[in-house]
Amino acid sequence: MRFGAGLPTGMEGLINPIPFFTPEDFPKVGRLAEELGYDSVWGNDHYAPQEYVTKKYSAPPNFYEVLTVLTTIAAVTTHIELGTAVLVLPMRDPITLAK
Repeated sequence: MRFGAGLPTGMEGLINPIPFFTPEDFPKVGRLAEELGYDSVWGNDHYAPQEYVTKKYSAPPNFYEVLTVLTTIAAVTTHIELGTAVLVLPMRDPITLAK
């Protein structure tokens, strides 16, 4: 059996409180997941919060670009696998994404 951990890249105001994560937290979580024996970490690709989220909270939620987050984790880990649970292809340049 394999286990993966989800990264809170775009869930503030939805299932996580605001603020929940900072950019400095992602490398720490990646290293910790690897140390604990997780097989993978995953992020969701969201660009902006839903309108009801921005109306509900006085502070805007943090949404992090998933490929940048995964690249950051790749730089500080050695064998954990990385993945996107959601990647919004129409919002991305296909040539840049293929690289």
